[in-house]
Amino acid sequence: MLRKAVLWIIATVLLGYGLYTLWLVTVYGSYWFLLWTVPCFVGAAGLVLSKPWARYFIYLVAFCTAAGWAGYVSILAVQGWPYSGLQRTVAALLPGVLLVLFCAGCCAFVHRHFKPNDRQI
Repeated sequence: MLRKAVLWIIATVLLGYGLYTLWLVTVYGSYWFLLWTVPCFVGAAGLVLSKPWARYFIYLVAFCTAAGWAGYVSILAVQGWPYSGLQRTVAALLPGVLLVLFCAGCCAFVHRHFKPNDRQI
């Protein structure tokens, strides 16, 4: 029961992420955001339908999200970090760190869910 709830949470987050990037397509008029929207939607649908290929879309979205955040933080650090105090720096980094941990947790869950020797839900 818990596994099914986690599966639906991950699928809902992916769907929300995909809708957000689809909204960005309309706001900025850039179809490049569709490169992000499509894997989110396909991964969410595949996860809900328990299709083993869905894990690759989820891995892709999680990796690109974590790598994008790390790249953005690296650019900020090179250009001069905007906050001088440790407390403000930690507060600025905490949401991104939690996002990366969420991505890692999603990958771990999906890996266990689609593991060939593991029982499917």
